[in-house]
Amino acid sequence: MHKRSVRPHRDTRLHSHPPVTPPNFSRSNADHEAALYVQDSWKLRPRLTLNLGLRWEYFGPQASRNPNLDSNFYFGSGSNIELQSGTGQVLVSTDKANPVGGLWKKDWHDFGPRVGFAWDVFGNGKTSLRGGYGLGWNPNFGNVTFNVIQNPPNYSVIALTAGSDVPTIPITTDNSGPWQGPAAPSLSRG
Repeated sequence: MHKRSVRPHRDTRLHSHPPVTPPNFSRSNADHEAALYVQDSWKLRPRLTLNLGLRWEYFGPQASRNPNLDSNFYFGSGSNIELQSGTGQVLVSTDKANPVGGLWKKDWHDFGPRVGFAWDVFGNGKTSLRGGYGLGWNPNFGNVTFNVIQNPPNYSVIALTAGSDVPTIPITTDNSGPWQGPAAPSLSRG
């Protein structure tokens, strides 16, 4: 009797290599950040001082020592969100097809104005009223990092229904489930 072998499909864009292995949650990320600030004060009247300033901040995309572990979903073409979602794809951050060239698009335009005042209420230097306003930007505090480590190719969840997707699904206690590869030899106590 002739046996026919079937090779599993490999998605080489995501660098997945069967058999399935436990996910790798370790990362060595570098953050790319920079900031500049300028401020000056003007005494408009003997009892009133005005402060004006401008801060520029850059919080660039993080970069992993192993960029093949970091991926994201990127929308595709289409006239609405449904079409863009349907034509989108998961790409590693350094893939040439990645439309933003990293985990997210670089934003060089985070400018935050600052304005403030100080008013000597009675003119004797003992009581003052101060106020101010500023616009600031926050860096990634880890939420993106922890979301990215759960994206393919590092991690994914597959749902299969016995009887329709596959004839039977064996019950296993291995994290890799039915894709664990060859069974490890069992050890018996003597």
